[in-house]
Amino acid sequence: MPSSKGSDRASAKVIRIRLGRRMAASLLSTMAFFWRLANKLRKAEPNRILVADPVGLGDIITCEPLIRELVAERKEVVICSKAVWKVLFPEHGFLRWAPLHLPFGSPDEKAKYALKHYYLNPFRGDILNLKKLARGATALELRGDIRCVLLLYAVGCRRVISLSSYLGSDLHMWRAAAEIVPFQDGIRRWELNLRFLETLRNQGPVKSSRPCFEHLTDQVENNRICFMPVAPWPGKFWQKERWADLAATLRKKGFVVETLCGPDQGLEALAQVGESLKVIECKSAGQWVEQLNRCCCLISVDSGPMHLADALDVPVIALFGQGKLPLWAPSGPQSRFIHHQSDPDFFVCQPIFQNIALGQKFMNRITVDEVMKNVELVLTDDLRSASCAAAHSNRPG
Repeated sequence: MPSSKGSDRASAKVIRIRLGRRMAASLLSTMAFFWRLANKLRKAEPNRILVADPVGLGDIITCEPLIRELVAERKEVVICSKAVWKVLFPEHGFLRWAPLHLPFGSPDEKAKYALKHYYLNPFRGDILNLKKLARGATALELRGDIRCVLLLYAVGCRRVISLSSYLGSDLHMWRAAAEIVPFQDGIRRWELNLRFLETLRNQGPVKSSRPCFEHLTDQVENNRICFMPVAPWPGKFWQKERWADLAATLRKKGFVVETLCGPDQGLEALAQVGESLKVIECKSAGQWVEQLNRCCCLISVDSGPMHLADALDVPVIALFGQGKLPLWAPSGPQSRFIHHQSDPDFFVCQPIFQNIALGQKFMNRITVDEVMKNVELVLTDDLRSASCAAAHSNRPG
């Protein structure tokens, strides 16, 4: 066994999956193998490509460069994800949407495998609709999730291409279950998604740009900085007192500070930042776009809105605890991410209930001073809006 520090650090960046889940994945992989063999008898629809990433907002945003490239090749692209994200993508003759709301994609551990969610709508309706589109098609399963691979065979896909491991974990996809795209450390999620094009085309590296929703970008010049302090998993939360200290410091510098959150997260966000800050619940993707376009900077935990702001060219300062980097890091030229993953005791952990305290432990190593230094870097960047530059240069102190 290697014992070098380099090996130890590499091991620390691999998410460990529990034995019970690994055994269940092996059983599902065996089922997928036989379903794959049966589906090879179907007539192929080589021009129809299903892009399956049906979980969070950040996931679907990191698919944008891949979808953009497929549409440019005049492929018939079917996006399989939550219906609420459809408004992010412009209408196009080669682009279709197949809503897919997976119960096992829920952050609620009890809801993941409650049987009623699998035979009731919206999941039941999603599957019936997907069967009409998937027969004989090629599916790109971007997470390395054997459950999703099995579902894609079940709805009729002839060919499924999947990631070699479940998003950087030690749970590996069987080569017998699907065609494999090797997981690669050191790149962002959207770059990893583009690797699927290499397998699909049977060609070399694909060059493309980062996620960008230019058609939705309509930034309003102001000196408003917004916080995004919550996420579905509380292990990503930062210390409450530090949000309050950060807000006070920014206000002294002349900035307007407000808090954004998703539907039904208002009370949770208020508990994080305190009652001195206005909290705005964004109840739709369209409302998120509107609010983010009115920010000169977003300071956020690792979350879907962080990725959306980055794709709208809004400067982002992202706070990371246990999240795998640079896989989930923002990519914009004005964006920054703060972490303490070089600490000797750091390791990436799975975002489950048992690991909440561990996730917060790594988050709480980020200081207010670190965040403020990055705010100053972002807001003095030549690429920023003129009004933000004025607000920053005229601030007291």
